[in-house]
Amino acid sequence: MGGKFIRHPKLQKFTVTVKDRTHPATAGLPGTFEWEDECYLFEHMNPDVKVLLTANPAQLEDPKRTEEPGELRERVYPLSWYHTFDGGREYYIGLGHKKEHYANPLFRQQILGGILWAMGH
Repeated sequence: MGGKFIRHPKLQKFTVTVKDRTHPATAGLPGTFEWEDECYLFEHMNPDVKVLLTANPAQLEDPKRTEEPGELRERVYPLSWYHTFDGGREYYIGLGHKKEHYANPLFRQQILGGILWAMGH
């Protein structure tokens, strides 16, 4: 789906930065928003994915961060992205670990926009 999952720190509040506000999954979102979730860490990211949402690892309570190689420890964590390949479309969002998230219009907009985009609508 774009990278290899390594791990995640505990569920906690952090700021999400919207990197692309023109994609259907993120259109209309504010530039940043506060969120409480697990923040997944990936390595070997496909360089062709277009990142939509990120988190700054420096703001996360993560006792294992110092164990990561410098390039993983210092960069932003991608939380959502999209990709096209050979006529196909892929959308990924790594948020949504609490059932309450699915009642949040901000989150539902991202899921619906991503699904519709992947369907070509």
